Amino acid sequence: MFHSSHRRSCVGSSTLRTPSRLWPLLLLCCLCSAALRAETDLPVRVELSGIDTTARDNILATLTIAQQGDRALSPARVRLLHRRAGQQIIDALRPLGYYRATVDGAVERDARQWQARYRITPGAPLPIGQVDLRFTGAAEQDEAMLRLQRELPLKSGEPLRHDQYEAAKKQIQRLAAERGYFTARFTRHQVRVDLDRYQADIQLWFDSGPRHRLGPVRFSDSRISPELLRRYLRQAPGTPYRQSALLRLQERLVDSGYFSQVEVVAQPERAQNDEVPVEVKLFDRKPDRFQIGAGYGTDTGARMRGSYEYQPINPQGHRFDSEAVLSQLNQKIDARHLIPLARPDRDQFITHAGWENDQPPNDSESAAFKFGVGVQQGLGQWRRLIGLDYQSERFQIGDEEGLSQLLMPTLGLTRTQADHPIHVTHGNSLQLSLRGSIEGTLSDATFVQASLKGKRIDPLGEGRLLSRLELGSSWVDEFDQLPPSVRFFAGGDQSVRGHDYKALGPEDADGEVLGGKHLLVGSVEYEHPFNDDWRGAIFIDAGNAFDRFDQPLHRGVGLGLRWKLPVGWVRIDLAHPHPFAEGGWRLHFTMGPDL
Repeated sequence: MFHSSHRRSCVGSSTLRTPSRLWPLLLLCCLCSAALRAETDLPVRVELSGIDTTARDNILATLTIAQQGDRALSPARVRLLHRRAGQQIIDALRPLGYYRATVDGAVERDARQWQARYRITPGAPLPIGQVDLRFTGAAEQDEAMLRLQRELPLKSGEPLRHDQYEAAKKQIQRLAAERGYFTARFTRHQVRVDLDRYQADIQLWFDSGPRHRLGPVRFSDSRISPELLRRYLRQAPGTPYRQSALLRLQERLVDSGYFSQVEVVAQPERAQNDEVPVEVKLFDRKPDRFQIGAGYGTDTGARMRGSYEYQPINPQGHRFDSEAVLSQLNQKIDARHLIPLARPDRDQFITHAGWENDQPPNDSESAAFKFGVGVQQGLGQWRRLIGLDYQSERFQIGDEEGLSQLLMPTLGLTRTQADHPIHVTHGNSLQLSLRGSIEGTLSDATFVQASLKGKRIDPLGEGRLLSRLELGSSWVDEFDQLPPSVRFFAGGDQSVRGHDYKALGPEDADGEVLGGKHLLVGSVEYEHPFNDDWRGAIFIDAGNAFDRFDQPLHRGVGLGLRWKLPVGWVRIDLAHPHPFAEGGWRLHFTMGPDL
């Protein structure tokens, strides 16, 4: 052992005594080797021609030589990847139906990189020959399954696409699961490619088994009664199972506002007699909610707003909400009690009461107490309100002073369509209302009044085009019997900008605005973005309140600035009446959602 160790020591000593004249030669060899590697190890760039975008994407997903990025490759590595490329391209084209593809390729090197070029001739796509698509089991009598069978894109004579074939299988499986075929399976599924005849035959045999039915639906403990919860489910237990019905149940319960979280879980593994039990896990949200805020509006001056909501009041799902607004020119308090009806997600019985004091700058004043009942219903995309409102109002406007009471049947229709609940790029809203009263039935006047409010938002270039229209008309014999809250006024932040709040309308001999029987207001505005949060705006408004249709419209033009917040847009507008000789500039400030 020792001698062995000594011998190794001697060898090492001999190596260390290499003559010093050899060191320059060794250093030169190393430098030449590094230079040679730097010269030959280069990145590779791939060019494909003769194919469409779909084929290109499929090839690039599997072509190894195209996946090297900016890595420097040796000549041997490039030649290896190039030899493999032809078959990889052919293999990538077959799922798209190209079974006669040919590839011509070449690889070259310049001073900066390798260039691999492949010219591809895909050839004629492989057509589908025979399609043997069969449904057995209960699906043979299910129109939805049979309709899918007819609509699948696997048709004789069409080019074979393996992705379409796999997608068709998934469509069948998804629809089967949605409709309660929980034991369904493919008994045969294959694509037979015959290159001699150059066609592909498809076999898809699907055994659905029995269709399950909706079993018992159990709700977890909640403040809401099971009787009300079951009204959110449109499907009765014992009927054929539909997954979509359970998804809609979950959506309705989430939208109800009673719960912070809802989980609807079907349990086919626990099915008995082909009935699938369902568990609905409910997580109650905090029942009360309070909000308070302060701000400034040029229509009403400094203001404070507070709201309070409590739901549910009881296991029957009753709700209570209220709102108070205090400002320099307007003060109001509103409260509502909402009772869910047979279809609680869309139908409600409402009772409401409120008080409002309005003091616009036109030396008028109004204080009104309101009470009413109504039924609110969902009608597809519309919501309908049928109600009966009582109003007692003490007012002074111009030389007119009085106490008015009105009992008014009302009908309202509203619809909102938008691509976002707050920040809308494309959408519209429409409100229609009709109300009236008959003198002698707790009313001091006979009148009928109809109104329409519409808003629309459309994309235009990089920005948005916003338009709005407001129409109103009253039919009344003695107009002076109508209180200010039932008359029409124009002007202000939400009307004709550049003019004061409720400053437009018929006037008395002293120039005091009395309000009109009719209303017409329109606006067109363009917003251009500076970035994601800030926009500039240019607009023109026109409108007036009037007693005769031959009265002129007042106009306002201006510029604005928009600031995006989670609750909506802050809008600051500088507007001037048009023509400019009519008045000075006015600043308008509003905040809230688009529609």
